[in-house]
Amino acid sequence: MATKPQYWALVFFGLVGCTTVTSNGVRPDELARLDGYRGGPEAFGAEPEVQTLAGDKITVRPDSYVFLDMPGAHVGGRFESIAVRDGVFDGRKLDGDRVQVRLDQITSARVDQPSRLAPWMIAGGILGGAATLLLGIVLYSMSDVGTVSGRALRVRGKPVAAPLAGTDGWQRPGLGPDMSTLSPEGRRALAAAWTETARAEHASVPAFSRLSLTLVALGAPARLVERAHVAALEEIEHARLSFALAAAYAGELVAPGPLAELHGAPAVTARSLTELAEESLVDGCLIEGVAAAAAAASLRAARDPAVREALTIVARDEASHVVLAWEIVGWCWRQGGADLRRRLLKLAHRMPSVRPPPEQPPRLASELGAHGCLQPAAWRDLLEQTRTEVASRVAGCSYF
Repeated sequence: MATKPQYWALVFFGLVGCTTVTSNGVRPDELARLDGYRGGPEAFGAEPEVQTLAGDKITVRPDSYVFLDMPGAHVGGRFESIAVRDGVFDGRKLDGDRVQVRLDQITSARVDQPSRLAPWMIAGGILGGAATLLLGIVLYSMSDVGTVSGRALRVRGKPVAAPLAGTDGWQRPGLGPDMSTLSPEGRRALAAAWTETARAEHASVPAFSRLSLTLVALGAPARLVERAHVAALEEIEHARLSFALAAAYAGELVAPGPLAELHGAPAVTARSLTELAEESLVDGCLIEGVAAAAAAASLRAARDPAVREALTIVARDEASHVVLAWEIVGWCWRQGGADLRRRLLKLAHRMPSVRPPPEQPPRLASELGAHGCLQPAAWRDLLEQTRTEVASRVAGCSYF
């Protein structure tokens, strides 16, 4: 992670030519405008325009990505060609795969636009208030969100978690997976995966504690404050379950050490309803949304009884935390003004990315899946689906 002075260098080099990606939700009927689209390095012809869920017009360029969601399926990527005729989307991707689907079967869609900031923007953009705004955007969007299970704990914009310590006190007694059929390599991979999950769950405890303080500071109703406290207690149980599994696979105690970053960290994480809404949309609706979906998918694939016991609790609780996040966003929306709503709509289509779990050798896929570890490819699919759902839900204001 860059130090504070280095962020200014990141801003400068980002202005010179940093590539970013902007996600834009679009209505399925807008996809008809992509008829005749050509993409890829050899593309030619007109570049179609579509209207986003936020009401903006964007040009679908040859380097754009198009993603489609249908009931039980998520497809997309970079397309070489697209034809839309008689209500049917027919696209050929750059990797040769063909995507054919009726428009009325598509529930939501998204266009991702890689963008490059031009050098001439340095002259005016790096001065005065514009530089301050740009720095804030860079700090937020470039923060390494990591692979989280639960609500991220951020200190000065950076997600943090406790280091490990070989102490007792954070394990659920009696939770022991069956390791008789695991290879040594599989055990090591599972120990590492469950350790990272445990550290993230442990960090979620103070994250929800700070959320409860922030809600009180901004005058939230008692029911939201109460549920934030309940969520913190649930994250303690998640951490105990995960540390117990990590210790079992590792064959030694695995527990969190002091989380020193909390010394001097502000108790309140948002100073306005707008900041709280943005924080809840990213850390709650998106990140916990992915965590909840991943826990549910891992539970469906898991075969070990102890792992299934843990995941049943985690999947249930994480789903309730997502509901809480949406209720906080809805409360902020109702209490805030037009500026809050505009900023939330823009953020919904420019959500930060989240790092997937590390790749594992394909030969371990069966072992890891049976013990609750989702493959990165499946995790990325869940991320794309959740990003689209968040953008669509904010645009439709369906939680009011």
